[in-house]
Amino acid sequence: MESLVALIPYATTGLGSYCAPGTYCAAGAFAPVQCDAGLYCPWVMMDSVTDTFKCRAGFYCEGGASTPTPSGSSSGGDTCPLGHYCAEGSSTGAACPAGKFLSARGASVAEDCMECTAGSYCGNLGLAAPSGPCADGFYCGPGQAEANPIAYECPAGYKCPAGSISPAKCPPGEFTVGNRQSSCQTCPATFYCTELAAATTCAPGYFCPGGDDKISCPLGTFNSAFGAGAIADCAPCTGGYACASPATKTP
Repeated sequence: MESLVALIPYATTGLGSYCAPGTYCAAGAFAPVQCDAGLYCPWVMMDSVTDTFKCRAGFYCEGGASTPTPSGSSSGGDTCPLGHYCAEGSSTGAACPAGKFLSARGASVAEDCMECTAGSYCGNLGLAAPSGPCADGFYCGPGQAEANPIAYECPAGYKCPAGSISPAKCPPGEFTVGNRQSSCQTCPATFYCTELAAATTCAPGYFCPGGDDKISCPLGTFNSAFGAGAIADCAPCTGGYACASPATKTP
């Protein structure tokens, strides 16, 4: 058949014209018909086209293709584009769903679409790369379609800066004010913070200079109030009484 293609002219003559590859001419045709989308017409003088001539998987034939593997719009199709997959007989690429992306051309099945990278989100159809990092105050496992997924908000006592894969616990001496936080705050004076989600007011018998320190008032002193922030808040034991143990609340 290749020798026939080489020998037969395509130009119109007084006797009519031959249908070129990429077209077909049914009986009674007065003009060539472009090959159907999803199919290809490889020969001259084709009078019909059937599913026998499906575009190859990994490619798409948008109409007028003469090969199952077209390369460029002038050839009636192309290799399946980034972010899409093309099954056999495709007329266009099928977009990868939100939550997935595809960074290579020529994919042929939906399984070729990759889950969005952990710490990122894929918020649209047909992506060649993730849309961007997970938002501040949230974390994103693989396959996330939203930048700020409600089901993955950072819990209290943890921090989630942009691009977080999982929550990071605040270290001792730091805390967060509620959830959805991107950073932890240093515990202020008159409070102490261990592994709790919030700062705890310093208890009587102690003073708290900040951070995770909760320090007992020394022997011979006491403190009966909440919220002491310095050793000066520990008062000398009242005359007639002995403050014989650390962290004395009342003499």
